[in-house]
Amino acid sequence: MDKTPSKFQKLLTSVKDKTSLYKAFDDGFTPDDVKAGVVEILSPYFSNKGILDKMAVNYLMPEAILYARLSGIEVPFQAFEYSYRTHLASFL
Repeated sequence: MDKTPSKFQKLLTSVKDKTSLYKAFDDGFTPDDVKAGVVEILSPYFSNKGILDKMAVNYLMPEAILYARLSGIEVPFQAFEYSYRTHLASFL
């Protein structure tokens, strides 16, 4: 029996159908597992690991999801890597 209040049922159904994060929780992943994944994915791009750890869930989860999607498509991923290298070079 579903204990979700009816006013949220439509929203949750929409989220469930379109969000892989919902599936991750449904498959047994914990919030800590998700945070560890975000940190692992984005850590090569952060020099301040403390900020990454602090902001991983509240601010950087969408970026980690986008990164994961882009990494499977060669041209956009190459553009991302080029942009990142150019950004780093501006600090030298």
